[in-house]
Amino acid sequence: MFADKYDIDRLVRMAKNDLSYEEARIEAITEIKNIRAQIQDKNTELPLFDQELLSSNKVEAINLKDLFLKEQKLTLITELSIRDKPVTGIFDFNYLQAIHKRLFDDVYTFAGKDRFEMGYPGVFVKGGTRFTPGIKLPEVSKALFDALRDDNFFVNLDHKEFAQEMAIFFNGLNLLHPFREGNGRTQRLFMESLAQNAGYILSLHQVSQEAMIRACQNAAKGFINSLEILMRHHLELIETSDRS
Repeated sequence: MFADKYDIDRLVRMAKNDLSYEEARIEAITEIKNIRAQIQDKNTELPLFDQELLSSNKVEAINLKDLFLKEQKLTLITELSIRDKPVTGIFDFNYLQAIHKRLFDDVYTFAGKDRFEMGYPGVFVKGGTRFTPGIKLPEVSKALFDALRDDNFFVNLDHKEFAQEMAIFFNGLNLLHPFREGNGRTQRLFMESLAQNAGYILSLHQVSQEAMIRACQNAAKGFINSLEILMRHHLELIETSDRS
C-alpha cells in the first residue's frame, strides 16, 4: 500500500508516541477534506457497481481515484490501531464483520455489512475469480465458521499442521469474499488474530499485494500449496513467556 510523505510522518510520530491513534485519525480526516481529485470522472461513465460504491462513501470523494486515496489514508491508521488493540470476541462471522466495521466505518456507509445484507444476491467476480454468490453467504459462512469452531480454532497444532489448516481456511474465507470492498485487509486482520489466539504470530501485512493475489488465485483453482508456503514463511511461534 502506497503511503505519501504525510502518512509516513504520521506513522513516525505514532511510533514515537507523539501522536495517538485518535489524533492521527482526526488529522487524516482533516487532510482528506482538502484533497481535490485531479481527474474529474463522470460518474455516469462508471459501471453501475462502481457508481454504487462511489455513492456509498462518507469522505466526499468525487471519483474512484479520489475515493481510494482517502480510503487508504484512513484505513492505514485504523489498521495499526486494530493490530495494537484487536477486536474482541469469538472467531465467527460476526467477528469478521466487526473488523470490517471498525476498519471502514469512516469511509463507507456499508462498513460491517456483507453483500447479502446490501442486497447483492448474485455472483461476485474479481480478477477472474468467482466468489460466493450473495444469496449463499449466510449458508456458506455458517458452514465455514462452524467448521473452524469444531476444529478448536486450530489451537495446539505444530507449525506445519497449523500452516496447512490456516491455508485451507484462508482459501475458504477468500472465496467467501463477503464484502463489497475491503475483503483482503479484513481477512488479513482476522487471520493474524486467529493465529495469535493459537500461539503464533502471522505477519500477513508483510506479504506484497501481488504475492497474496497470486497465492489466493492459485488456491482458488485448487493449488493450495502456494498459500500454505506463504503461511509457513510468515508464521512464528510465540514463546510461552510472551503470551498474554
